[in-house]
Order: sequence, then C-alpha cells, then structure tokens
Amino acid sequence: MKLISKTFLLVTALAALPFSAKAADKDVQTALNGLTLNAHLSLAEGKTLADGVVLITHGTLAHNKMEITKALQEALKEREVNSLAINLSFSINDRKSAMLDCAIDHKHKHTDAMNEIAAWVGWLKKSGASRIVLAGHSRGGYQTAWYAAERMDPAITHVALIAPGGSSGAPGNAGYTRTHGQPLNPLLEKAKRYVADGKGNELLKKVGLLYCKDTNVSAASFVSYYDPAALKNTKALLPMIKSPAAKTT
Repeated sequence: MKLISKTFLLVTALAALPFSAKAADKDVQTALNGLTLNAHLSLAEGKTLADGVVLITHGTLAHNKMEITKALQEALKEREVNSLAINLSFSINDRKSAMLDCAIDHKHKHTDAMNEIAAWVGWLKKSGASRIVLAGHSRGGYQTAWYAAERMDPAITHVALIAPGGSSGAPGNAGYTRTHGQPLNPLLEKAKRYVADGKGNELLKKVGLLYCKDTNVSAASFVSYYDPAALKNTKALLPMIKSPAAKTT
C-alpha cells in the first residue's frame, strides 16, 4: 500500500462535485449509549452532505475546535469540501470543545473513539452523505486507522491519517516512568487484576494517564490505553484497510 505525504489528498477525493446549497457552519449532535455527542459541521458554499464529507477525529485528550482542526476545516471549505469535526466524549455527556480536564475521574477507554466514529458515520449517512473520507490527527489518526481496519463502512471512500500515533502499539514502561515518575508494569498488572475480577470501574488513584499526572483512572480505562496485548499497531493496521486508498502525512 502506497503512503503519500500530501495533505491536499484529503481534498482530491471530493473535489469537482455539483453545487446545491449555501455555505454553513454549525454545531450538531447525536446520541450514543446515553451520551450526547458533539461535532462541528462545515458545509462549503453550494454544497450539501450528498456531495461528500471529510470526518475528522482529533488527537489525545483534545477537542474538535483546536487550532489544527479548525485550520483543516477552513482549508477544506476553501476548496469546496464539506467536513465534520467530531468531539470525542471521553465518557462525558455533552462534552464541550475544550482540552480534557485531568482532574476528573477518567473512565473513558481508548476504543470508545471507534464507537463514536461509527456513530457519526451513521449520522452522516442518515443526513444524506454517501461518500465519506475518514481523517484523523495524532491519536485520532491511530483510532481512525483501527476503525477503518475493523469496521469499514461502504460509504467510506478514503482514509487519511495525519501524523498518526500508535506506530508501536502500547507505550513502553521506560516512557511511562519518564513522564509519570513510576513504573508502568505494576500499575498495569494491578489494573488487569481488577478487570479480571469484574472490578473494572475501580479507581487507581494518583497515577498517570497519557498527558495527565496524579489523576484518578478506572482500571478498565488504564488497561485500554496501556495493555500491549489489546492495543494495535498503526502500521500493522494499514494493510487491513479495504478502501480505495489509505494515505498518511
């Protein structure tokens, strides 16, 4: 599979399509498992969702209106391409567009993103989209690749990964120790025991999770982000993506 390092490839999959509506930007919502999910829809001038759309997933503990995502939506609109930037919930109902507060009790899972991507693909299809390009940045690229490899929808025509994370699967013990000042493996084994005993909601207190230090994390959440037996490798996922093209920058 050929990897092409040009961001404009996001655009070419949807360019040169007929006009039919006025340009519009608005926040939209859908529901999943009792949570209200948020996204920002950007319609190019003269376009509707029937003309195609790029679904964008943001990076680690971030949000859908961070600078890189806003710039991407603006660039796509200038090139007459629709886009939907989703705001991952991190298990928070109606989560706002802001960096995730490290002080919360973290109960979200790495794999939740795939379920939310699927929910938004369904929303787009119900709203009239039949041609969807999946795009993801950083960890969002990793999660997009995982979704595309295992749950590809017929409406998805292309996949674009922008500086995707997860190239080596789970973070290593040394990296965790450098960031959080304590070894990963004892915490991971403890969390896995809780999960095996049906206590996945049990909180590990004052531990590190991703960028967050000294926070509270459920055992199931911790395992989902750090267990090498469960996490996929982004590079290994690429050959599994059955779409016309899988491209990364």
